[in-house]
Amino acid sequence: MKKRKKDFDFEVNVGLRKRDSDVEVIKELVDFLIMNLYEPDEEVICKVNTRKIKKLGLAKEAINWGDLSCREVERKNGVYIVYIEEASEDCSNLKNYIESWLKKWGWKAVVVTNW
Repeated sequence: MKKRKKDFDFEVNVGLRKRDSDVEVIKELVDFLIMNLYEPDEEVICKVNTRKIKKLGLAKEAINWGDLSCREVERKNGVYIVYIEEASEDCSNLKNYIESWLKKWGWKAVVVTNW
């Protein structure tokens, strides 16, 4: 999986990817970032990584960890709108976590959370 926008653009330019697959790439990256908040567990397969959650300031945000996911991504004027379900609209730390990583990888995105 290519994370950086410049890698995606290169693949489009040489014909390895279609330009309109960018929305799918963003969704895969967001799902990866969400899964990064969990850790393996013997009993329930995976559980929230409480150390990471506290470090990122997510422990006090209203998030349904059992069903947190990226439901949709859309492109508007060169910016990707990422819709994450099962988190309160005011989860600023969660939004910042996703947006900042996408920005580091070269993608302009805004995260919208809702139940």
